[in-house]
Amino acid sequence: MNKKNFIIHIGLYKTGSTYLQKNFFENINDENYFISTKWKNEKIVQNLIDLINKKIDLETFNKELDKIHESNIIISYEGLFGSFFNGFKDKNDRFDLMEKIFNKPKYIIGYRGQSDLLFSFYKERVKHGLINSFKNFISGDDDFLSNQTINVKSITNYKILDYNKILHNYINIKERVLFLDYNNLVSNHKDYINKVSIFTKVSTNYEKNDIKNKSIKNIEYLAYFNKFLIFKFVKLFFIYLIKIKKTFKYSKYSKNYFEKRYLEDDLIILLLMISTYFAVTLKIKSFYDYKRQMKQTLDLIEKHYKTYDFNF
Repeated sequence: MNKKNFIIHIGLYKTGSTYLQKNFFENINDENYFISTKWKNEKIVQNLIDLINKKIDLETFNKELDKIHESNIIISYEGLFGSFFNGFKDKNDRFDLMEKIFNKPKYIIGYRGQSDLLFSFYKERVKHGLINSFKNFISGDDDFLSNQTINVKSITNYKILDYNKILHNYINIKERVLFLDYNNLVSNHKDYINKVSIFTKVSTNYEKNDIKNKSIKNIEYLAYFNKFLIFKFVKLFFIYLIKIKKTFKYSKYSKNYFEKRYLEDDLIILLLMISTYFAVTLKIKSFYDYKRQMKQTLDLIEKHYKTYDFNF
């Protein structure tokens, strides 16, 4: 049983995880702290994911932990809590496993208004290659989610984000948990970071900056524009040019996950901007119908969680 002090940041996705990792965790210089994120000392994060997915055994994972000399270990990865695409069906198993491995660690969990989170998550998935409407993306039924293969086409369901249900294990031990409201990061980043500093008992040379996942204007309209052959043709041509450019720029391009997101390139951003401009200028009815459906979907989620109260 490990006698070190563990703090595990487990997500959720789209709640400021990248910001926290880059602005706080990776700037900790205290010699008593070991930090593992998907960018720093990433082997521990990867091994933990492999352990969860039963690709390695507990003995192998513990051997890696034993190599760490620092007495305080912070592990941060937003995918540790579970997957939106299977309805977090293994959330209890993950919790039990982390309690066992780390001997009742502390946890950091980010949360966000459900409609805002899901819309942000949808746009992130579009950047990864999803071609589907927002309505379809959040409308998968339970049976489908339990059995779907997770890939760029994967969908979820808006009803899975009842925090009182999915986070009940952590709510029951809330004296060991820091729940971070994404809105607090947006409105008062210093207070947000200060809460993390107090909880982790470590300070850092924090300076506010814009390290976060790149937001692409009009990305939510990609599924609409992709119905048009001219848009598809230009998009594919641009992606071909982007691949050539990145192949020369990055020697390990095929293995570089973050640089493979072609839709973040300026060429695609320009294509979306021009397409949206013409759709608005020409007052294309189907475009406005698509926007209206998106608004109705957001309203549906808002209504579902309208009277929602957090138990933490």
